[in-house]
Amino acid sequence: MVASIRNSTMQVTALSSAVALALLAGSAQAQVSQSAERKNMARVGHTDLQGRPSYQPNVIQYPDGRTILFVGMHSGNPQPAGGCPANSLPNTLKAGAPCENNGTMIIDVTDTANPVEKFMIPSPVGGQSQMARMCLGSDLTGDVNNKKVYLQRNVQGGASSGFEVWDVTDVTAPVMTSAIRNIRSTHKQWWECKTGITYAPGSKDTPIQPAGIPLWPQSQAMLVMDWKNPNATPTIIRTFGLPGGQPGATGPTPNSLHGAISTFEHPKKGQKLARGATADDVIGNRIYAAWGVGDDGVMTIIDRKKLLPPPTAARGYRRRPTAPTLRPKLNWWDRIPRRCPTT
Repeated sequence: MVASIRNSTMQVTALSSAVALALLAGSAQAQVSQSAERKNMARVGHTDLQGRPSYQPNVIQYPDGRTILFVGMHSGNPQPAGGCPANSLPNTLKAGAPCENNGTMIIDVTDTANPVEKFMIPSPVGGQSQMARMCLGSDLTGDVNNKKVYLQRNVQGGASSGFEVWDVTDVTAPVMTSAIRNIRSTHKQWWECKTGITYAPGSKDTPIQPAGIPLWPQSQAMLVMDWKNPNATPTIIRTFGLPGGQPGATGPTPNSLHGAISTFEHPKKGQKLARGATADDVIGNRIYAAWGVGDDGVMTIIDRKKLLPPPTAARGYRRRPTAPTLRPKLNWWDRIPRRCPTT
């Protein structure tokens, strides 16, 4: 788990890793046990996620001081239950315990010894929602009196493939506020809370791709989106990928984007990088992106300012050509023998 670089109000820290370990065993009523393999940590609490498989945990501190955990999930379930069809389980947090797909579990972990499952947002039929990123409304809007909290998650696969934003201020009654559909091969996105810029694995599918322009061969490229307004469909700023992944490219298709990390909100974002040669060589002007989910992975370091086109008064962002420009890329390592680092 990569420690978060969000500002202090987010409190998205290495606590995610500790809480994630706590969630992976047993019933919520059972006595907490300790693994003989642990080192420099102890399990303080757990919950069973209704028997659903977890993937990406992430936490945020709410304006009222509560710490809320969001757990993204894979599809599929190891043990069928309740007579539910494949890829669904009874959701006991709802009246009547309806059979629902896996999705995003919301858990109050303010008392770490006694985590409480509050709500489960199922992923749309045929999809899975592995990733969870959260932002405070005060960060997105710049209004310190805005007490809203928002969840951004992916939907990978199915007719609703894309990304969604939910108002999760009331953890027992989340409301979807916006979405973008017809995005192929979504996965682990990064959401800058101060700017709303999202760096998302995926690419446009036929319904939203401009006529006459072929699809990207590298379907899991990087979509850069402006999602500062959580109540509106985001603006796609550009698509970026490795050489050979762009429309019209020939030869082997490069590895897919597993996820990206922006340093723009790092607490020391203005600090100069070691051996930094220009004013732009600072901590907060980098995107670190991992490509590949099997072997032969690639790690890239990207100049954020060069990746993002300059804003204009009328349109917000100038359009980039469909082919990926290599100028933003500062460095990369390829043929990593094992999986690229996760984000």
